[in-house]
Amino acid sequence: MVPLIRDEIHDLTCPICWKRLKLPDSLTEADHAKCESCGRAFDVKEFGYAGIKTSDWPAPPDGVSVEQLPDGFRVTAHPSSLLKVLPGLLVVALMVYLLAHSKPGKDGPPLWIFLIPAVGTIPLWVLTIFNLFGQYVVSVQAGEATIFSGIGGVGWTRRFRWSDLTQVTLLRKRNGKHILRVIELACPGSKRLGRELKDEQRAYVAAYLAERIGKAR
Repeated sequence: MVPLIRDEIHDLTCPICWKRLKLPDSLTEADHAKCESCGRAFDVKEFGYAGIKTSDWPAPPDGVSVEQLPDGFRVTAHPSSLLKVLPGLLVVALMVYLLAHSKPGKDGPPLWIFLIPAVGTIPLWVLTIFNLFGQYVVSVQAGEATIFSGIGGVGWTRRFRWSDLTQVTLLRKRNGKHILRVIELACPGSKRLGRELKDEQRAYVAAYLAERIGKAR
């Protein structure tokens, strides 16, 4: 089994680099497509395509590791995206600069003034810390699957029966002003993960999970 690609912004785009594929209007499941940007080849379907395999990579992408367990497996992915960390680091640098040059206290603005931007940027701080130290972990042992998103042992854990998983989808859709890129697992509750991963990491994890479904069938 291979992951389904569902792009709700464009019908057919490369799941690795998300460039639009130049394809004829009439497609069948037997057709193939090659991305002119990254060179990856795919089997094509109407409204989507499937064909990503872990064998497309000589080794897991940086930040992704796979561990075989006696009765299952564990796949771990670390975001480590400099572009996503940069905004948070800039906010920290700006606050340090303002504190150093504004002399809060008797001769300057009160210290609580500086707490306003600090509180307002809490979501950005959390995102920055997660991109620096966070991880996504999908573990399957004795038929029980867990998805962990967090830092160290602190985070969000979701559970489901691995046998209930029927499809792995690489999903890209518009979410307000932003574009949401996630792995969607078709199981009770429709679990999603990998929002902060790089495109190549996300594609590899989706391919690996889809292949494990096929082996379990």
